[in-house]
Amino acid sequence: MLSQLRSAKLITFVTFAVIFAFVFTTLAAATPKPNSNSQGKAKTATDSAKGKGKRRDKLENRLTEVKLKVCEKKEASIQKRSTKMVAKAEDIQIRFDRIVEKVDDYYVDVLSPDVEIETYSDLLQIIEDYRRAAANNLGVAESTAENFTCEGENPKDQLKQFRTDVKVVISSLQGYRKAVVNLIVAVRTKGKNIKESEPVATDSAKPATESADTE
Repeated sequence: MLSQLRSAKLITFVTFAVIFAFVFTTLAAATPKPNSNSQGKAKTATDSAKGKGKRRDKLENRLTEVKLKVCEKKEASIQKRSTKMVAKAEDIQIRFDRIVEKVDDYYVDVLSPDVEIETYSDLLQIIEDYRRAAANNLGVAESTAENFTCEGENPKDQLKQFRTDVKVVISSLQGYRKAVVNLIVAVRTKGKNIKESEPVATDSAKPATESADTE
């Protein structure tokens, strides 16, 4: 009787052990295992994104460096152009001043005793206005060139401003030149009219003069 009871207990224990093993195996098989390929792909994608980010940063830095070099070349060009422009404009002003001085001397010393140009003072004032405007505009353009820097907030706008200033200088010098030409034309026209109106001895007067000398 006792041996039968022990056998029953043993059978029961074995049965439970088998059932537990079956259930555990089933659950283990149903539980999804981590996919090494998925993890590898995710890691590869992350590394790829980091690599693209680094390449993009390098490209942006390279573009920034290229833009800076281009800007620095433009800065040097502006400084050089400004220096040449100032020298040329000053040379033009000196030549115009000399021309005006010579024309004025001719008008005062030669023409004034016999003829007067009513608009002469106005012509001189217009020349002076253009001369001052050219000098002022030249100073503005020179200042813009000196203040140009690639480290500024907006070098592109500074470059546009310099180009605009240069156009203004050229326009004022052209006006200055036109005013000087108008003065020359006015004085030359009056001088020509005086020469044409001067009396000229004719051939018919020569015999009378010769006979008077003979007597």
